[in-house]
Amino acid sequence: MRILSRIFFLELLSGEFHTGNREGTWGAVKHSCYSLSGTGKMSKGSVSQSIIEAIDPILKGENLELVDVEYKKAGKSWVLRVFIDKPGGITLGDCQKVSHQIEDKIEVEELVSSAYILEVSSPGLDRPLKNSRDFLRYKGKEVKVHTFVPVNGKKKFSGTIIDFRDNHVHLEMAGKSLAIPLDKISKATLILEI
Repeated sequence: MRILSRIFFLELLSGEFHTGNREGTWGAVKHSCYSLSGTGKMSKGSVSQSIIEAIDPILKGENLELVDVEYKKAGKSWVLRVFIDKPGGITLGDCQKVSHQIEDKIEVEELVSSAYILEVSSPGLDRPLKNSRDFLRYKGKEVKVHTFVPVNGKKKFSGTIIDFRDNHVHLEMAGKSLAIPLDKISKATLILEI
């Protein structure tokens, strides 16, 4: 696999930032690293799952958490997005270091056969919540939840996470509690506090 280009950038969201000799207080930084690479041979779903299995040990070895992996078409190119996190947030150096390791692992195991863009970044302030660990970590926070099928006649919910137990996310919405089965959730994200 030949690297055609590698680009690193910072996306400002809210909070403090420091880049080079510029600093300010407009936003927390979402770190992203991009590499245009590749060759590949699998379908979209199997690529994502294979990559998760291949890179999770790398990230754990760097004390980083794998938040999510996306592999999808963006315009004429395929994009592989790897979202990572750690307590206290990730740095641009974290993104750079693991992007090289991820790229090497993908090449060695020949997980992707077509040209793609590799993005390694923090999940941002509106990070997806995927598992029990995520919901418990953000207990007390506001969240938006979308379900595959209606729950109590609705598929969209906004509320405060009050608990996660028995494989259900428990939300408080307008003073009432609702338990949503984890396997019915299609998407859950934190609501930005501004």
